[in-house]
Amino acid sequence: MASEPHTHLYLVVTVPVDPARKMALGVTLAHVLDAPGAHRVVSTVLFDREPGMSLDASIGPLVELVQKRAIAALVSDDAQLARTLRADGVHIGPSDDPLAAYEEARDILGTRFIVGVDSTASRHDAMSLGEGGAEYIAFGLIGD
Repeated sequence: MASEPHTHLYLVVTVPVDPARKMALGVTLAHVLDAPGAHRVVSTVLFDREPGMSLDASIGPLVELVQKRAIAALVSDDAQLARTLRADGVHIGPSDDPLAAYEEARDILGTRFIVGVDSTASRHDAMSLGEGGAEYIAFGLIGD
């Protein structure tokens, strides 16, 4: 008998601005997370990729939807919002000083939350983030 693959999935979800589309996203996300094989999704990042948009408290139902399935819900680039919504953590996107961005998020969230960082800047930054305690370091995970 073949063993179950050990691959885990990290789901990146772009949250639309329009409330009706946001509601439709919730329905679609529920279907995806309830589908066969979805047990391999261990983390979901709610991402604000639409121009001029920042995530806000209206994503609370999406965070809850993900967490009800025992999947970590991360908010992109806003540690305070992650704390307010009781998300599982934050994903920090690329920045000029990823270590400072990580430290700021860690100060806001403490050690009970996940703080992951997209470190496209340099190998040195990635190593510093790892030594600093980031739960994960991504390389071009989200972005252009």
